[in-house]
Amino acid sequence: MYTIENHEKNLIKENRIIYGSKVSQDSLLIMHHYDLTYQAKIIGQNTITYAKEDPLDIIKTNCLDNLTSYDGQREAIYQTFNYKQKVPIPLLLENIIMIPSKAPKDIDCHWLNYDKVVKLNKDGSGTQIIFDNDLSLTIPESYRTIRQQYKRAQTIKQYIEAHRKTDFFVI
Repeated sequence: MYTIENHEKNLIKENRIIYGSKVSQDSLLIMHHYDLTYQAKIIGQNTITYAKEDPLDIIKTNCLDNLTSYDGQREAIYQTFNYKQKVPIPLLLENIIMIPSKAPKDIDCHWLNYDKVVKLNKDGSGTQIIFDNDLSLTIPESYRTIRQQYKRAQTIKQYIEAHRKTDFFVI
């Protein structure tokens, strides 16, 4: 298994760096970057993207790129599933659901790409996340919290897939 930190070092060494804020199918997660110029980084399978926006603003920008708003997505999820806090956010045009690890306004919130997470493991009082390319990341949030977030995203994904097949939900 290979850690996100080692993956990031290799991407930098191989000069696979991009600057911007676009989330794509390649994206594994968005996390805060402690830098004066770049506030966030989007770790991808093949690239690392540095962004001037913070992670929540990246999600908001990507919602707008998907012809919706962050607040609109949150409200729709609340009305449909009654999820009020730490709401997973669908980016429908990219067919991605991003899962916040904690309160989205928290500086240490990690946004995980639901489709890239293949396994969650308890790791002391935190959680080890295994991505589909065998990369791992350990975060301090409890296994119970992250598992609940993953199940919420799974429910949203199933709802979207079921409604994609109908005439009123065309994407």
